[in-house]
Amino acid sequence: MKTPPIPYNDAERSEEAFQYTKYTIEDEDLNFLSAMVAEICNTDSALISLIDKKKQYIQSTFGMELEVREFPREFTFCAHTINNIDKPTVVPDARKDERFKDSPFVTGENPVIFYSGYPLINKKGYALGTICAIDGEPKELNEDQKNKLVLLSKQVMNVLELRKQSEILTQTNKELSKLNKRFQYITKSTNTGTLNIV
Repeated sequence: MKTPPIPYNDAERSEEAFQYTKYTIEDEDLNFLSAMVAEICNTDSALISLIDKKKQYIQSTFGMELEVREFPREFTFCAHTINNIDKPTVVPDARKDERFKDSPFVTGENPVIFYSGYPLINKKGYALGTICAIDGEPKELNEDQKNKLVLLSKQVMNVLELRKQSEILTQTNKELSKLNKRFQYITKSTNTGTLNIV
């Protein structure tokens, strides 16, 4: 198994990716998009994941149950995909691919034989993670399927951005509410003090 290359901007990319990991696990919209990926690519399963400096975090799944949602980055297919931002990464048969044939995901129980993924690219141009389709049988993708995978990746990124902004807005509102209560308390105390003096 070949260790995936490290993107030149990995420190910044990883920091950006980690910012999204807490907002979207098992989000309903992401689950729908995972299902769409599997349908378009005609696979049993699909994943949406984010990748930081050390781990791959599974945000959404279709067609599989995962007891663990974090995996070491160096063992994952998607760690290769974030280096290829111009076109989908397609692995028709991982058993014949030098990068993956010794991977525990290929040699273990319920092996990943087919893989196709595309990176989730944010507005800053960082590949934060991937949307991917996987199957236990060899497959190929036609150009139409590849193009739709790219379009779905953009929709996933839109959902991620929306969830992040929503969380930021919620936190900002909480802080404003605290400040408002503090201001009201100070104002009330000041008015009471003024009345007592008069």
